[in-house]
Amino acid sequence: TSMLSVGMQTRVTDLSSLLASRNFLVRTLVANFVVVPVLGVAIARLLPLQPHVAGALALLACTPGGLSAMQFTTKVKGSAQWSAATMCLLSLLALFISPLILRLVLPGRIEMVVPYGGALLFIAMCLLLPLVAGMLVLGKLPSVAAKLSKPLGLVSVVAFLAFMVVSGAARKA
Repeated sequence: TSMLSVGMQTRVTDLSSLLASRNFLVRTLVANFVVVPVLGVAIARLLPLQPHVAGALALLACTPGGLSAMQFTTKVKGSAQWSAATMCLLSLLALFISPLILRLVLPGRIEMVVPYGGALLFIAMCLLLPLVAGMLVLGKLPSVAAKLSKPLGLVSVVAFLAFMVVSGAARKA
């Protein structure tokens, strides 16, 4: 629902402007594929963490494109289109770049299996398809898009909060 809502606020020209902004793209890619992994790995190695916690921290630092970020970045006025496009781009690139980064970071004895097919299907079905569907609604029925965009955004926030509560309860059990 987040991506559908954002699609109903996004025109093709909005996405084109993101790709045309080379400076923004370079800074985004460096921050997500260099700075954050270096900081995450440094923290994991320097702090006295249990091995599984340090490994999880390094893994998270080396894999950008998290979906939950949409719940925060789309709330800044005018940033929904950029955050959605950036999240799609980072998720797609992370699928191929993160395994390379992780090979440098993780011990050699850890075998890494990346389910490329499933991950590409997820990105297509849960990110790209709803975004494009919302953009089509905006292009063909702008008044409908204007009416549905905010309620869909609200549904996504409620679903996100419910997920956080349920997953928090499951971790305590």
